Amino acid sequence: MKNWTPTAALLAALIAVAPAGAQPQAGLEVAQRSTLTPPGFPELGPRQRDWMAAHLINVGQGAATLLEFSCGLVLIDTGGGAPPRLWTRQLTNYLDGVLARRPDLNRTIDLVVFTHPHTDHTAGAPALANAGRYRLRHVVTNAQRAGSGIRTQNQLTAFVGEANVTRMDISKLGSGNDGFTNSAIDPLRCNGEAPDIRLLWGSAADAATWPSSADGNNKSVVVRVDFGESSFLVIGDLEESGQRALIRRYAANPAILDADVYQVGHHGSRNGTTPELVAAMTPEIAIIGSGNPSDEEPNFAAFGFGHPNRQAVAMLSEPESGVSMRRPTRRVAVGIRGRPPSGSPPAEYEAQDVDRAIFATGWDGNVIVYARRNGEKRVLTD
Repeated sequence: MKNWTPTAALLAALIAVAPAGAQPQAGLEVAQRSTLTPPGFPELGPRQRDWMAAHLINVGQGAATLLEFSCGLVLIDTGGGAPPRLWTRQLTNYLDGVLARRPDLNRTIDLVVFTHPHTDHTAGAPALANAGRYRLRHVVTNAQRAGSGIRTQNQLTAFVGEANVTRMDISKLGSGNDGFTNSAIDPLRCNGEAPDIRLLWGSAADAATWPSSADGNNKSVVVRVDFGESSFLVIGDLEESGQRALIRRYAANPAILDADVYQVGHHGSRNGTTPELVAAMTPEIAIIGSGNPSDEEPNFAAFGFGHPNRQAVAMLSEPESGVSMRRPTRRVAVGIRGRPPSGSPPAEYEAQDVDRAIFATGWDGNVIVYARRNGEKRVLTD
């Protein structure tokens, strides 16, 4: 397959010539958004207790995930690419659209989780602190006091007040094998249909068993959500050593890492997914929050980072151990390498056909995974 060191225009042309999609397989219905809710997809609301939705919001080179339930909302990260103002507007426009459709929620976001204070995960936080725009009940951080996004994260934590902020530390997980939860981490009560939300990882402190990371990626909060037979795992920017430590920590209860939907670590970077973690999860669907590789955003772009990386995509595409569901075939650009700080050589990409159920905001725009309590899944893209 031909390798590319393309201009943005050439990459855009490459992606535009994607072949017509085959029909999805393995029981996954995939549709492209043409209306607010296409026929056959559930309309979420207070009486729809059988379904939830995970919205991976397109915020450029960053991460923002909204979990929607019959009785409330959970937002994991608020980041975005450059310029931050543009992608923050994308985030708030998306949130406003969901809340306009859900007047029963009274513009309330029940829980905001920051996996770690890097700007591509926290840039939109000040917009949530805009008085009167949203009602926030709880905020969870990993207790780090420094990072490229700590200033914006602190704007929100100061706004909600310390009484509503839970700060994680590895010691809070205790010695158990089922993670950590409390009424702030899991605040939703949906008349017997509530999700189970718990944290499996997250700390500002170093310990003997804690993999060090100069920039804090390995201190990312890891969130597990169970909704009946459907499950989700969000790992922030946890890197290889952090993922292996996570697996060791739950060696006595490996089922807690078994998840249907995997939000791919570190935006689909080479060091953001390990074969061991994929094997532990046995995922059905993978979703990647990363920028459009054909869009040369200034200073901070998927184009420069080489995201999503072909090594991560290859692991998730493994026939025996990778993502088990399929999507309509799409030709995408995957990174071979990113651009080094010196700027040379440039990032390198190749064209690849993806038919496993791997979705990326840079390829697909906003991605919504609908999950039913019985384990059924449907996916809607832009």
